[in-house]
Amino acid sequence: MSNIKNNPFLSAIITFAATWAAFPVAALLRSAIRGISFAEAACAPSMIIAFAAGSIVGAVSSYLHKKNKEQ
Repeated sequence: MSNIKNNPFLSAIITFAATWAAFPVAALLRSAIRGISFAEAACAPSMIIAFAAGSIVGAVSSYLHKKNKEQ
């Protein structure tokens, strides 16, 4: 656990993975709300773009936050 706190690159990887781990849950919620299939919700370009952008922004901000704490 201390390795994650001290390593900005590892922290960024975990943030990226955690964001994509939430993707199936968001697709399931979207399919339930809109009344469409899970596959249709998961393959929606807006959903994929939102998670891709969010995971990259989250990973970079996590990396920069940990990197600045080191200094």
